[in-house]
Amino acid sequence: MVCRVLLLVSLIAAAPLAAGSDTDYFATRLLDDAGARIYLEMKATQGLNDLGETKLMRADLNGDKVNDYALAVWRERSSIVAVFLANGDGIDTAAYTGYVTLDSNVMPAVRLDDITGDGIADVRVEATKKTAASGMRRVIKFANIEKDKLRTVFFAMLDDVERDDLNRCRSTHLVRIKDCDSDGINEIEVSTRNVELIGKGEKEREIAESVSTTRAIYKLKDGVYRLESSKRIEPTAEERLVVAAKLSDSGEHQRAALAAHTLLESKDLPKAVVERARTILDDSMGNGAVLTERATMQG
Repeated sequence: MVCRVLLLVSLIAAAPLAAGSDTDYFATRLLDDAGARIYLEMKATQGLNDLGETKLMRADLNGDKVNDYALAVWRERSSIVAVFLANGDGIDTAAYTGYVTLDSNVMPAVRLDDITGDGIADVRVEATKKTAASGMRRVIKFANIEKDKLRTVFFAMLDDVERDDLNRCRSTHLVRIKDCDSDGINEIEVSTRNVELIGKGEKEREIAESVSTTRAIYKLKDGVYRLESSKRIEPTAEERLVVAAKLSDSGEHQRAALAAHTLLESKDLPKAVVERARTILDDSMGNGAVLTERATMQG
């Protein structure tokens, strides 16, 4: 199937408005929502005397040809994007529709783009934050207006590096908005490349034979993006054997044992692969590797 990529074109120049009374007015209305206040207070180390960084943008979010308001608020570790629907009679009459949250160490990127392909702007919120595993996590939320209420239609957390006693790998993600079936409604494609890492510090490098790729397609169903299909391409048995051998040669015996053990659980392996994998497993166990229940479950 040929996928036609549709560029995300902002319906208006969704640049922040000048700080001033409009921004302050909508910030005050947002804080009238008890849920929003609790979220901001829970994540903050101080009270709400200072909201932190704010950004107000405008675009038509419900298709009535009137530009609505999207207020982004970031404070310490938390961010909120709230939407107010305008009717052309001034900010006092703009209807509050709710908010979406996103934990973030910085002000997230907020865009008002047509994601679904219906010609109406949606809310796109994205941020990158550090994780406990010494990597980075990309967090994405898409939201739109349904029956005058703001709702999340897509959410993803994409980790780029994982480092622990059993895993050291890097993941590269590409998120694209595409009309894959030419029905006029955009799908969301998330492509991921995973590769194991070897070495430490400046000597850390990829093991080329370990590369696996995943292509997931999310389709709009009942107003929400749901997983439609997922295709994963794994390394061959011979490539997995090379990975186990490289881990063993580098002295990473625990990971080598897990790689060899997992490979041996595969079916219809060539005899030469089985013999070599058993040798790597025995050598790794002889060097202190232990196949714990956690290790075999992760493998």
